[in-house]
Amino acid sequence: MILAYIFIIIGVLFFLKNAGIVAWSWSVVWPLLLIGLGVYVAWGWRKVVIWLRQVWGKISKKLE
Repeated sequence: MILAYIFIIIGVLFFLKNAGIVAWSWSVVWPLLLIGLGVYVAWGWRKVVIWLRQVWGKISKKLE
């Protein structure tokens, strides 16, 4: 799913550049892509931690 978002963002940026609305270069875009990827990874890790806490809660209840 993240790859689809990346393609959409790159497509929109190319469209805006070709339309003359926004002037950008890869020196601006690649750090933004890295930031976006970092946010995605952090958000995904947060979901994993929440899931592990739920699983551990169920396991600890069964052990009591």
